[in-house]
Amino acid sequence: MTVLNNLASFRITDSDIMEDTSTVAKLHSILFSPFKIDVSERFDSAISVVSVNAISRENEEIINNIKSFQFLNENWDEDNAKKISPISIRRSIDIVKRFDFLNRNVYFAGPGPNEEILLLIKENSKELELLIYPNKLKFVKFENNEFKSQGDFTMEDISELHKWAKSFERW
Repeated sequence: MTVLNNLASFRITDSDIMEDTSTVAKLHSILFSPFKIDVSERFDSAISVVSVNAISRENEEIINNIKSFQFLNENWDEDNAKKISPISIRRSIDIVKRFDFLNRNVYFAGPGPNEEILLLIKENSKELELLIYPNKLKFVKFENNEFKSQGDFTMEDISELHKWAKSFERW
């Protein structure tokens, strides 16, 4: 990354982070707008700096798949499915980008018969299904292939949904 080569060199040690909890905030202020910072929960000192504009290859493929849903016509499933709403498409892409920002890949995106789009986030024993309708957002949580909960969510709830999905990771 050429932008990183132009930044002043600096070093942050584990003790810096332990002694001063604002160290990460200071680092973020140095790098500010073109980057997102991920402080790994696995290692106290692991920080990865990634361009905000860079979307993972997997999520880019999901976004392209979602964009293709605009070409589905009424009755696309030959069982009276409705045309996928442009609002559902736009909101689904926004959600994929938010999960990408949180370093999470969306596993699957598929159209539904009622103008909705289904997004799946899977890892190990947990699965999060997000249903994006033109007028509402729904989630369904599964763990070990068993239903756990469901409900409505807002764009502001994505971080909490991500935390639930991430809580199962085993190192």
